Amino acid sequence: PRLQEQPDSILNASLYYAYRKFYFRVAYSQVGDQIDGISDDGPETDEIFAERETWDMTAHYNVTPNLQLFVEWRNLTDEPEVVYIGVPERLGAREMFGWYSGAGIRWHF
Repeated sequence: PRLQEQPDSILNASLYYAYRKFYFRVAYSQVGDQIDGISDDGPETDEIFAERETWDMTAHYNVTPNLQLFVEWRNLTDEPEVVYIGVPERLGAREMFGWYSGAGIRWHF
């Protein structure tokens, strides 16, 4: 039997490029279906998080050994989180978190 809150598969992959002061990375993550809540009424009423895939990107530039400029993007494809009850045809919830981006300056001591 599957364990609660343990996905049936996990895949993470990334590619990066680094040259002197510049760094760039793109990452892919896939998390398979996972049981969130086990029902006393049987597996047909278990709450299951559907498989989810996300893409992220990060880049930074080291201006000096202590000063870094950076940008990042998370969930580029705006992938929703979907929960179904027992079977994928019975939707329990669909949450949209959107994508996130940020930029800034880092100072390393």
